[in-house]
Amino acid sequence: MSEKILSQDEIDALLKGVATGVVETAPKEAEAPEAVTAFNFSGQDRVVRGRMAALDIIHDRFIKFLTATFTHALHRSIDIRIHSTEIVKFGTVMNRLPLPSSLIIFKMDPLRGNALLAMDAALVYLLTDYYYGGVGQEPVKPEGRDFTPIQLRLIRNFGGLALQDLEKAWKGAHAIKAEVLRLESNPQFAMVITARELALAVTLQLEIGNSTKEFLLCYPYELGQATIHVEDLMGFATGDVVLLDKSYGDQVVASIEGISKFRGLLGVAKGQQALQVVSVIKSGD
Repeated sequence: MSEKILSQDEIDALLKGVATGVVETAPKEAEAPEAVTAFNFSGQDRVVRGRMAALDIIHDRFIKFLTATFTHALHRSIDIRIHSTEIVKFGTVMNRLPLPSSLIIFKMDPLRGNALLAMDAALVYLLTDYYYGGVGQEPVKPEGRDFTPIQLRLIRNFGGLALQDLEKAWKGAHAIKAEVLRLESNPQFAMVITARELALAVTLQLEIGNSTKEFLLCYPYELGQATIHVEDLMGFATGDVVLLDKSYGDQVVASIEGISKFRGLLGVAKGQQALQVVSVIKSGD
């Protein structure tokens, strides 16, 4: 193979370029990598706000059933629609609720954890008035008043009807049995999870007569851990699913100074995170 030899003119041009700086001789500095910022999923005030395909189908069915149920019960034309769907800290959800509010805590067997159906006092007064033949008069200041026995009975009846419709809405995706656990009027006593944990909040709007009111359906949004490869992470697309290692209610191991001591269930007691001890781990177990 013949070697390529520069002519004298080419050598002179090269040396001139080096001298004038036209030809770079210093090696390029390596570009500094972009800074990596840690992201704490559980620490975000709002993670998702928008459409969630599977749950949207369930909730669209739910409002269809609920509209028919409430229209029949009140003998009035009612329109119910989804106002927003978002994942937020549970404490943020509870801070939005006035005192008093109708708070129905219920479970959804076989799903783990408890959920919440919430209506503010103004909506309860409005439904009560229509139910007993009124024209939809609203109290001037419902805040600070306790619900009457009649209103509590109506809350339980309407809540039961709503949960029946929720069961029917979930049937196509996953059969559930919704059961009322208790009623509360103070948001501080309706902490189905801790304030810092995430919840899926679905805000619904009910329109009846000349009034439009909102009520809330809220599920715990549990996070766990999973190990994935970077290659898989970079290839994530909308709709991909990551399987986590824990479900709400799974037993965990409590350790003291690195030594396993108890098996138990994570939960909430008096609004605080708690561990219910199931068994003691003895030495050698």
